[in-house]
Amino acid sequence: MGYLAALLSVILVSGAQLAIKYALSGLPPLWSIRLLWDGAPGRWLLLMGGLGCYLLSLIAWHFALRRLALGKAYAFLSLSYVLVWLGSLILPCYPEYFSWLACIGVLAIMV
Repeated sequence: MGYLAALLSVILVSGAQLAIKYALSGLPPLWSIRLLWDGAPGRWLLLMGGLGCYLLSLIAWHFALRRLALGKAYAFLSLSYVLVWLGSLILPCYPEYFSWLACIGVLAIMV
């Protein structure tokens, strides 16, 4: 159950990162007085969904930490870097391109 909770937490936090990045890229800057009026409703919903995924990830992480040793639980976090990087390459809404340097960096984080 601990491994499943850790994996669920990693998937949720990775989805949250991708959703929040996309949502914030389409909203006006925070210092804009028209922030509440100019934002696209879809982007605001995506932002709230991303924050909701963060909350669910925290709950899953709580269960993982209760059932796994700290060293084992934190080893799962490196999967998040891989999932976000792959998501940014695969999803069409991100202008990311494959780079061997980034690939080596992700592998170094995993090691």
